[in-house]
Amino acid sequence: MRHGKAMYEAIDWERCLAVEGQDDVRWTSIAILNQRDCLPQWILCSAAKRTQQTLEIFSEFYLNKKCQIFLDPSLYLSRFNDLRTLVAKTPPEVENLMIIGHNPVLSEFVSRLVKDSIVLGSANAAILQSSVLESEWQSVLYEPWELSALLKPESN
Repeated sequence: MRHGKAMYEAIDWERCLAVEGQDDVRWTSIAILNQRDCLPQWILCSAAKRTQQTLEIFSEFYLNKKCQIFLDPSLYLSRFNDLRTLVAKTPPEVENLMIIGHNPVLSEFVSRLVKDSIVLGSANAAILQSSVLESEWQSVLYEPWELSALLKPESN
């Protein structure tokens, strides 16, 4: 999931979600939760202010005490290989992973996994499924992935 639309009144790391961005994140959060088979067990979230606010809004709707949340500053300016390395560290028992972050890396990551051009706008979420993901997230790039849903608020 990409963070919601942010205001431009601060340095980039500290930018807060705009009101419209907050509303869009609420819409997307509900849409994610309606996809019953993809409720996250682990959430990797950039430590930037707007991604943390996106996580907070999502958490208002998804109260699962077993869900592990990791704030990672490296997601802020990560590149494709950085994100792949973070995902590869996911324990094998985790079936559903959620990433809350930024473009361009999120769009690139999704695009490479599904082998199609996917652009994630503000507060967009891509739901991916792999029917053959073995117990190792390290092989994430070598497994076939399917885009089962691309969730976009009406404002996008």
